[in-house]
Amino acid sequence: MLVGLVGLTGCVIEEDGIQVSPPPPTKMNVVVNRLHGVDVPDPYQWLEDQGAPETRAWIDAQNAYTDSVLDVLPRRDEISQLAANVIKRDAVGLPAERAGRYFFSMRRADQQLDVIYVREGLHGSDRVLIDPHPMSLDHTTSVQLRDLSADATKAVYSVREGGVDEVSIRVRDVETGEDLADVLPPARYGEVHLAGDAAGLYYTRYGDVTPRVLYHDFGTSFSDDIVLFGDGYERHHIPVTVLSDDGRWLVVHVIEGSSGPTEIYVKDLQSDAPFVTAIADGQSESWAEFAGDELVITTNLAAPNKRVVVADPAKPEVDMWREVIPERDDVVVQAAYGLGGRLAVSYLQDVQPRFALYSLDGGHVRDITFDTIGSVGGGSGRWDSPEAFFTYETFHVPRTIFRYDVVTGEQTVWSEPVTPVDAGRYEVTQHWYTSKDGTRVPMFVTQSSNLARDGRNPVLLTGYGGFNNSLTPAFSELATIWLEMGGVFAVANMRGGGEFGESWHRAGMLEHKQNVFDDFIAAAEWLIDNRLSSPDKLAIRGGSNGGLLVGAVTVSYTHLTLPTSDLV
Repeated sequence: MLVGLVGLTGCVIEEDGIQVSPPPPTKMNVVVNRLHGVDVPDPYQWLEDQGAPETRAWIDAQNAYTDSVLDVLPRRDEISQLAANVIKRDAVGLPAERAGRYFFSMRRADQQLDVIYVREGLHGSDRVLIDPHPMSLDHTTSVQLRDLSADATKAVYSVREGGVDEVSIRVRDVETGEDLADVLPPARYGEVHLAGDAAGLYYTRYGDVTPRVLYHDFGTSFSDDIVLFGDGYERHHIPVTVLSDDGRWLVVHVIEGSSGPTEIYVKDLQSDAPFVTAIADGQSESWAEFAGDELVITTNLAAPNKRVVVADPAKPEVDMWREVIPERDDVVVQAAYGLGGRLAVSYLQDVQPRFALYSLDGGHVRDITFDTIGSVGGGSGRWDSPEAFFTYETFHVPRTIFRYDVVTGEQTVWSEPVTPVDAGRYEVTQHWYTSKDGTRVPMFVTQSSNLARDGRNPVLLTGYGGFNNSLTPAFSELATIWLEMGGVFAVANMRGGGEFGESWHRAGMLEHKQNVFDDFIAAAEWLIDNRLSSPDKLAIRGGSNGGLLVGAVTVSYTHLTLPTSDLV
């Protein structure tokens, strides 16, 4: 991952008695690659071979340089202790209920890995179902719960060793704590579903092979697994499956690349009939879930901000769709699915994730809202149970899990995080600023409630601006530590993301990429103009696509003469 940091130093400077020297030089060895008919010179391609002695020596030199800078900081021990207190906390995952049992993951403050627990009843005792810590001496083997049988007697989970992409799939008997003999060998798997009768597994496999959907019957050889779907597709196609609660209907989504058009196919598993095409127009993005006997589809077909339709899974074709929630200009629909006999719809409104409940005919039941700026997430539950679980979090408060009664709207805290931070000392506000071409762009600012606007506050500004990814309020250890040290944390929601639908996404990609850089520069200028910071107190940061963003604005944001450094 490329991480860019601006606000550090690229030359010898002295501040508060600390002298910082430039980083070790990096050799340039230009290699020209021809990509899409264009010659692209790359002076640092040699660094891609991370096992090479020369690359390792470069990494060691960079690490040593980093230590030389950080070791002299007068408050480093204080920062390290604060970071440990913020990071080392109990982290609890959303529970999944089956037959009165509640399954969830939890990593305690003194643990390295998530452990899977089962609770007997809502207020019953917890017991460890799967603990990955004994699986490796160096604690590099992790587990993840993938599916549960309807009677809560079987739990499907994956095992990842050493952080590699490949995982193995195992099935644990909840009663005995023993695993079944069947183990899907290490590979890149997508979704894994227990069949309705729990006699086998439906699973997707990709990466090392062309994408395919298969069925494995327990007690048989894996070489005999039945290929249900995948003929004609290439490795850049990604299959994603959804199985109906009763195990009758299998939905296969095919996504082209990391983001692209989505095809949807539906199969009746009680029939020998082939998959039926719901949509495969090569242009639109759609997603199907289940609400009882209905297929619920979120789609941008004829709706850039997306709308929700329903269909009979036996007749899922586009011309059989019935619109239940039309597109709106002020929200971007993200997903819809059945929950407690209702239609749960997640959406973005002013870059804040929200949930609303509807009847299957589209009638609005109620919104799930909170008084502060943050994000509602989760929505864990089943169609035939009124019980659901939601989360709420913001930049400096980890997610709280709420138990929610879909019928009455009553909500109670199921799990609440404990942190050493007094959340009441800080507030999250949202501001709109004007970019270079006149476009209004939002930005979240998290700060002390009594912050002085004197232009002297240290501000850390971050962003992403790409791949339809939305930066919504989510807990950040970095932000929390920064706030506790007296800083201000800002997140700009530039074009290129999905904050306001497909038009916002496309306005920041390809030939429009400059808009992203302009949006980010304008965010920095707004923070300075409104006296939250000043050029010598403002730092910018980004990861992955955000790292490229930082690099791009660094070379164009010259009028502030910010010293720079990059970390790779």
